[in-house]
Amino acid sequence: MKKFLVFLLIVFLVVAVVAGAGWYFFYSNGIAVFVETFDHGYLTVDSKNIEGTDDKYRIDARLGETLNFRIIPQRDNKSYYVLDELTVNGVDVTDQVSMLQYRTTVYKKMTITATFKKGTRPVKKDAQAADQHVKAPTIKTPNQTAYLGSLAAYNIKDPSVIYDESSATYYAFGSENVVVQSKDLINWTGKTTYFETVATDDATLVLNFDQFNCVKKWAKQHGYRKDARYSTEQNNRAVLAPDIIYTKGTYYLYFSISKSENANESAIFCVSTQDLATAIKTKTWNECGLVICSCGCNAGEAPAPDDEKLEKAQYDASNCVHPSVFFGADNKMYMAYGGYYGEDEKDGGIYLLELNKQTGLLKKNSAINAQGAPLGCLHGDAGYHTGVVLAKPGDVSGSETDARNIVSAPELFYEKKQGYYYLLTTYGIREKNQSIRIARAQELTGPFVDLSGFSMADNGKSSKDQYEKGTVLYAGYNFDMSNGGKAAYSNAGKASPGSPCVFRTATGKWMLADQAQIYYKVGTALVAGEAEAARAELTVDAAPSMEVRRVLWTKTGWPMVLPEMYAGEGSSTFTVSKLMTGHWDVITMAPESGADLSAFTCNHSQIMSILADRAITQKNLEKKTKLEKLSFRKDGKGGFLVLIDGTEYTVYTAFAWDWELSESTLTFVGYGADGSTVWGKKSYSPFIGTYTDAFRGLLDRLPEQTQRIYEAQAREFGEAPTQSEIDTLTEEIMEMVLAQE
Repeated sequence: MKKFLVFLLIVFLVVAVVAGAGWYFFYSNGIAVFVETFDHGYLTVDSKNIEGTDDKYRIDARLGETLNFRIIPQRDNKSYYVLDELTVNGVDVTDQVSMLQYRTTVYKKMTITATFKKGTRPVKKDAQAADQHVKAPTIKTPNQTAYLGSLAAYNIKDPSVIYDESSATYYAFGSENVVVQSKDLINWTGKTTYFETVATDDATLVLNFDQFNCVKKWAKQHGYRKDARYSTEQNNRAVLAPDIIYTKGTYYLYFSISKSENANESAIFCVSTQDLATAIKTKTWNECGLVICSCGCNAGEAPAPDDEKLEKAQYDASNCVHPSVFFGADNKMYMAYGGYYGEDEKDGGIYLLELNKQTGLLKKNSAINAQGAPLGCLHGDAGYHTGVVLAKPGDVSGSETDARNIVSAPELFYEKKQGYYYLLTTYGIREKNQSIRIARAQELTGPFVDLSGFSMADNGKSSKDQYEKGTVLYAGYNFDMSNGGKAAYSNAGKASPGSPCVFRTATGKWMLADQAQIYYKVGTALVAGEAEAARAELTVDAAPSMEVRRVLWTKTGWPMVLPEMYAGEGSSTFTVSKLMTGHWDVITMAPESGADLSAFTCNHSQIMSILADRAITQKNLEKKTKLEKLSFRKDGKGGFLVLIDGTEYTVYTAFAWDWELSESTLTFVGYGADGSTVWGKKSYSPFIGTYTDAFRGLLDRLPEQTQRIYEAQAREFGEAPTQSEIDTLTEEIMEMVLAQE
C-alpha cells in the first residue's frame, strides 16, 4: 500500500510538472490568435501587437485573456458594406455581435474570420443640418489625380494665388514655370507656362535666360553656360517659388533662381505687367530687374568652380529664395525671403527688406535694408545686406539634419482688423515632414512670437526646445477613423504641407493655398494600432499639389485653417451646442520636443464623442479617464471649450464638404492652451457615430449585471439603431458611471 501511495504521489508530481510546464509555456509565450478578414472589411483588437497584412494577421494573447474585437466594414466609392458572418474556429458567432463589437476569451489557438456583404448607405438623419448649408461642389474637370489636391492643380508647387479683377479669374503661379487659373478656387484649368522656356533633357519647363537681361547677366557672372541643360546640382534654370502682388494698376511678379542645392548661390528677380492675362498668354513681361542675390561666398570672393570647393565656401548669411511681398500698416512695400542653407546655426533663416513701390526693387537709403550681414554678390551693385532677421533655424545639432534645413518659405502679411503682422513659415524637411507654423507681431520687424510666447528669431538657446518653435497651423495628417481606421491610398490624409500663401477672395474671404502630398505605406495600408516603427515605411506619392482652404479667426486674433479643402461654401458657422453633440474624427497637431525632422511623420485621428457636457476620446476610454475630469461647454465668445486628452482647446465651427466621403459635414478647428492645434470633422460614415467605442467603453465600467441589462436594451433597437437611440442610451450609461465615480 505504501508503495502504491508513493507511486500515486510520483504520478501526481509528474502530471503537475508537465501541466505546470505546459501552462508556463503557453502563459509565457502566448497563444496565437489569427484574424482573417475578407471582402471590404477588417477587425481591430484592443491595442495588441499586430503582425501581417490587412487580410490576415496575428495577435499574441494569454490563456484566459478577454479580447475585444471591433468589426469595421469598408467603404468603396459610394457603396457601404455590412457584416455577413463572423466565425471562431469555424463556428458561426454572428448572433453574438453587438454594436459591431465582439468579445471572446482565449482558451486555445484560435482563428477568427469575418466576411462582409454589400449593404445600403445609412440614412443621414443627423446630417441634415450640414446638408442644408453645404451642397456638393460642381466638378467641371474630374480626373484621376483630383484627390491629390484642388482639381487640376496637380504638381503646382510653392503656389502664389491672386485675383485678377479685369478677367474675374484667380491665377495660381507655381515653381518650375507653371500657372493655372480658376473661377471658383475649386476647378483649376489652363495649365501653362508664364515665361519663355528652353528645351531640356527631362522636359522640365525651365526659364529661357535670354528673355530677361537681368537674369542673363546674373547667370553669366555665376558660371551658367549658354548650352547648359537642367540639373538639380549645377546650371539650375528652374523658376522657384514665385510671388505676385498688385498695386495701382500694376502686377509685380517676383521669382527666384538657385544655381545649386549645395550652396545658397541664388537670386530674386522682379518683372511686371498691367495686363495679367495677356502677359501669361504671350509670355511678355516688363523687366524690373534683380532685387537681391547671394553667391555662396563672402563679399569679393569668386564663386567656387566645382562642387568640392563649393562645399567649402563660406556661405552668405541668407539664401535669396522664396520672396513674400506685402504692404505694411504704413502702406509701404516690403519683402520677406529666405530659408535653407547657412554655415551654421547663426546663418540661414527668414529676413525682411523694404521695396520701392514705383520700381518693385530694393528701396535705397532704407534703415531696414542696411541691417544684417553683407551679401557677397558679384552683380556689381554694392550695399547688399540681408535686412532684419525675422526667424532663425536655431541650434539643432545632433540631428541627422543640420540647422539650415529647418525653416523656409515665408509668408508675411498684415491684417488691419486684428492689428498684427503674421509670419507663416515652412518648418521641417521638404517632402518628408514639413508643417506650416505661424507667429505674429505688433511691429513689422518683430519679434514674431507663437501662441506660447516663443520668438521665431530665438536661436534655440532658451529653455524651449527648438523643434517646438512656432504654432502649428497644420501638419501631415490622416483622418484614419473616417476611412475605417486605415491610412489608405486615398484622400483621407496629406503629408508634408508647406509653402503657404495667404490671400483674399473677390468677396473678401481669407484663404490659404499651400502644397501637400498624399501619403501611403509601401506595399500595404497602415492598420490602426500598428507599431509606431512601421511609419518609417511611409512614403509620399508623386509631386506636391496645391490645396486651397478657408481661414477662420479666433477671437484673440489668430488665423486657423479648416480641415477640409474649399468647396465653395460660404462663411456660415454655428454656435448651437446641439450640433456639436455626436461623434467626431479628431486630429491634434503640435510641435514635438526632440523630434527627428528627417523622418516622415503624420498625425493620426481618433474618435471623440460629445455627449451632454462631456467630450470622450478613444484615449480616454483606453485609459479609463474619470468622466468628472472631462468637459465640453460654450466659451461665451462664439466658440466651444473642449478638453481633449488633458489639453483644453478653444474651437470654432464651420460647415464644409467632406472630400474623403463625398458628403456634407460639420468641422471645427482650434488652438489648445499649450499652443497645439486640433481639427475635427463630424463625418456620417459607418465608421463614426453609431459604431463608436463610447457605448461599449462606458458600459465596461458598470457592473456585469447592469451591462447585461443595457446590452439587452441595445439589441431591442434592432440591427440598424438610429444615432439618437444609441446616444440617449449612452448618456444614461454615462450618468451612471459619473454617479459611481
